[in-house]
Amino acid sequence: MITYILFFIGVSSWVIYGALKGDIAVLVTNIVTLVPCSIILWLKLKAVNIKNDIFFK
Repeated sequence: MITYILFFIGVSSWVIYGALKGDIAVLVTNIVTLVPCSIILWLKLKAVNIKNDIFFK
């Protein structure tokens, strides 16, 4: 779980960098990476929540 969170933060940082620099290649590539990463992270958080019943009630 920590790995996906850190990966999500890293890719999000690259998206911000690409947007600020105006580099379309960096921006698009990292957005394409961020979409499945976000889905996987969401599903992992949801699975942990079902076990612990903390979030998503």
